[in-house]
Amino acid sequence: MLLNPVCLLLSSAWMIGFSESYIFSIDCDNVGLGWGSLKVEDSWVCHADGSAACSQKKTDCSDCGDTAGYESGGTSNYDKYGRFDTAVGPGWDCRSQCKGRPGTSGSKENTRTDCCSIHRPSDCN
Repeated sequence: MLLNPVCLLLSSAWMIGFSESYIFSIDCDNVGLGWGSLKVEDSWVCHADGSAACSQKKTDCSDCGDTAGYESGGTSNYDKYGRFDTAVGPGWDCRSQCKGRPGTSGSKENTRTDCCSIHRPSDCN
């Protein structure tokens, strides 16, 4: 039995639309980060039942030899007992942020920049 192409396309779009993971190429000259930089943004949601969702977004322009950088993101989930439950893409372990703090959420950001003489020679002086 052949599947109708429209049904196949719609079901694929549904799966992608509800996914919590992504990766795509970015132009590091135009994202406000610059070559030689890596920015990691971690966020967490501590649910009232004790479960947790730990998301991570990574903007990576650290490889100076590349012509493009990338952005990726994902979420790791933990059950109410603190056990790993599911993950989609690169999440992180936020259980320490949620311990004793149900019903809260937060975020943190870290950026590292190294000299990148290929793309920005003036930054390496």
